[in-house]
Amino acid sequence: MKTRNPLHKVFVSWLVTTGLAGIIMEPVLADTLKPAWAIVPDGTILDDGVDPPEAGGVILPAGLTMANTYNTYTWFTASNAVRGVASNPNNGNILVSDTSQNIRVLNQEGVFLHELDKTGLATGATLNMVHVGVAADGVVYASNLSSSSPPDSFKIWRWENDSNPNPDPLPDPFVPVTPALAWPPPVVDGEPVITGDPAAGLNNQRWGDSMDVRGSGANTQLVFAARNNPVLAIFTTTDGLNFVPHVVTYTGGANTGVAFGPDITGYDDPATTGTVENLTLTTVFVKLSGSPMRRVRIRTDNWTTVATTVYDGAGANPPLISAEITAIGTDPRQRYLAGVSGRPTASVSAVGKSFGYEFGASAVPNLIAPDAPGVTDFFTTNVNGNGIAAADVFTAAPGQTPGTGGIPLRSRLYLLNVNNAIVAYDVAPLLVAPGIATPPASTTVIAGWKATFSVSATGSLPLTYQWTRDGIDIPGATSPSYTLDPAGVADTAAVFAVRVTNAVSTVPSGDATLTVQPRVDTEVMTLGYKLPADTVGRPYLTSTDTQRGMAHNPANDHLLIVNRSAVPGLPNPSVIVLNAANGDEILEEGVVRTLQLRDPNDGNNDVINGAGAATNGFFALSAIDCDAAGAVYASNLAIAGATDQFKIYRWASDDAVTTPTVAYGPGDIFNTTGSGDRAGEHLKVRGSGPATQILVGARNIEKFAILTTTEGLTFAPTVFEVAGAGAASFFMCDFGAGNTIWAKRDGGQLLRIAFDLTTGLASIQETFATALFPSGVGPIAVDPVKQILGAVHSGENPNNLRLYNYNLIGQPGGLLDLEFFPTDNLNGNRVGAADIGNNRIYGLDTNNGLVVMNLNYTLPVAPVLSNPSRTGNTFSFTLTGVAGTTYLIQNSPDMALWNDDGTVTLNAGTSVVVSRTVTDGRYFFRAKTQ
Repeated sequence: MKTRNPLHKVFVSWLVTTGLAGIIMEPVLADTLKPAWAIVPDGTILDDGVDPPEAGGVILPAGLTMANTYNTYTWFTASNAVRGVASNPNNGNILVSDTSQNIRVLNQEGVFLHELDKTGLATGATLNMVHVGVAADGVVYASNLSSSSPPDSFKIWRWENDSNPNPDPLPDPFVPVTPALAWPPPVVDGEPVITGDPAAGLNNQRWGDSMDVRGSGANTQLVFAARNNPVLAIFTTTDGLNFVPHVVTYTGGANTGVAFGPDITGYDDPATTGTVENLTLTTVFVKLSGSPMRRVRIRTDNWTTVATTVYDGAGANPPLISAEITAIGTDPRQRYLAGVSGRPTASVSAVGKSFGYEFGASAVPNLIAPDAPGVTDFFTTNVNGNGIAAADVFTAAPGQTPGTGGIPLRSRLYLLNVNNAIVAYDVAPLLVAPGIATPPASTTVIAGWKATFSVSATGSLPLTYQWTRDGIDIPGATSPSYTLDPAGVADTAAVFAVRVTNAVSTVPSGDATLTVQPRVDTEVMTLGYKLPADTVGRPYLTSTDTQRGMAHNPANDHLLIVNRSAVPGLPNPSVIVLNAANGDEILEEGVVRTLQLRDPNDGNNDVINGAGAATNGFFALSAIDCDAAGAVYASNLAIAGATDQFKIYRWASDDAVTTPTVAYGPGDIFNTTGSGDRAGEHLKVRGSGPATQILVGARNIEKFAILTTTEGLTFAPTVFEVAGAGAASFFMCDFGAGNTIWAKRDGGQLLRIAFDLTTGLASIQETFATALFPSGVGPIAVDPVKQILGAVHSGENPNNLRLYNYNLIGQPGGLLDLEFFPTDNLNGNRVGAADIGNNRIYGLDTNNGLVVMNLNYTLPVAPVLSNPSRTGNTFSFTLTGVAGTTYLIQNSPDMALWNDDGTVTLNAGTSVVVSRTVTDGRYFFRAKTQ
């Protein structure tokens, strides 16, 4: 049985630097390394794993074959000669350099093409050539290695491109590409240059063990790291031909690997005050086997180090990078960092190693591995006595088409372990089968609105979607969500599902059923206008949960909205004044009218947001209403037990100059200190002057308050506690007829409550179970004259404004009409406001804007029973009502349980005598509109 050596792995990080605090990691899609091809020393015996085995053969790991593993390149041997590898970002070629000053060009598949011209390259250095690098414009740079004391012979050469110096046939015209000296310049200020040391005067540097290139033309930069000390030489140019070094020192040790990282913009030295520098910092990564990787951030105005980050795993960010790595490389967009260990630590074998990491949003390193996690050896095991390695990364640039014109299909890593192999890796997505994270949910909508189904899926990208209805594909429904718009009653019971597919497999989502409720759509309400949230030009109507209060002013037909969203040019909070008839803004000097928050006669004292901020409330303004004479009342939102206390403010009118006064408070209106209960979710006002009454409900307890006044300016509360009402029963409420109120519990039942201001007692007069009146209703408004109730249903799909005949709630004809809000954003707090006035109903659904409807409703004439008489077992009475109307007759022995007793239609007038058979006992009769 054969034993396979495990495949070596590679450092790969997706690094996105956005500041000096650390590297902000983005999610990585490419988390698998797949070998594309490899070069091994000339004459290496290969074994593809197919019997019979090759004697002494190197077992090829998964992904490498006899066809894509090259073992006949005579220039690649185990002789310590080939030391540099680089990708050409301009055309996808790979360049390989050796110590004999040869630079060989391969295509993206590893096929040898040609060598570069080396005419005039100088000799006499410690090594005549080591590393090679290529700029974004395809210009090739290479250096020798010049050792210490001092390295006078250090030189950098450039080739204009990597084209063939001896093409066959020879093009006409033909200009051969020959190397030119980029550093040092032959003459400076008329004097010959006698040293190539970029850090002249700093002895024992040794340049050339590592290099990196980025940019192009006049923006080209080269970086070299000194072998023996923490010193960098960054070369810049103004013409793309001649270079100038900038010497940078940093905290740390020597290194054999160097690579550019992403720039950092907008840097200001924290030690410099009063000056905005807005600098761009250059980032350089450095590495030496046995030492942590470091990130050096450098000012380019004075070429000094700002900070050095050590990747030793001492903190959560930056993470640990293995100290064994010798050489590193990055791509031009700094998405990946690759590394190779040419010389492992003393605790492991003497062969080169590779590692693979990717970084997620948590900045915790995860090992990238083709098949198994961990750190493994190169698949060849030749001795690399100097521990020499090289690495580079290619990623297609904007404008390049991956997979065409020599450009690799995916990002690719090129890794050289001297004497062992050059391996090209594609960074490919780890293919994970799709999964359903959140399946589509069954939904109920009202006819005429849209029904939306959504799915959340996992798995390797790309994911594709196909929605079905009743098992049949829906044409064009290929997104993560599907919307049926509009949905009709005929769509009830339709079953929707989705299939999610990727390159691995397909997974079904499971079924979601649609229920469509009939819509009550009559002419009782006709559209006045709608003002959607987030409409351009209406910055005080948003989807940010900052508009909860609204009221109609009957004195001048204005509409007032409380806004807590910051709007340029307006106070915050603000009370916006609109024309109630059409929603138009009322302008004051070109700006929408708002109520005054200050007292200009008292040093511009800010009544609502000024001194005594501790009593201004959790929200300084929350609810609002107007009395019959046009005075405006608004409250804060206060939480008992906190520093906030409840307050009500009063404006004599809604003009732009009226100063507010405090009508009540600050005080703990419900005497619930320490409970955390809330007051000010809403308020309602009726009457005017000394007859004004203000209704306020508690948020969480069985209490409401009615505030009264003797002069129409200051108010005192009478607090009512209603046992059995249930928690939050008075979340939203409004005055009913006489001494009654209507109250709506958040998510619960509707109540009609009777109260007595003299005794301070209140009791439940009528309860409407959630089966009769929807629990999702929040704000309500009542018109006792028309005997109607408006309701903002913020818990339905979609949110809507409803109108009821409150005498028939839960009965046929009780729901008079329904209108959708312009949007259906979540209103999780069930807040907003409703009001009725000037033959209109106004609805504010927080996060969804305004709906204003005209009312075309006349209170039905109630039937009257009169003239009762009995003869034997026949009981007779006169029914008086509306001609042509059908009435339901009901009887009851105790007025508690009513029994249907037939119908009567007034066909020939407005009254008729009705007779019923009775026996001994007590009978009560009544008539209802059918």
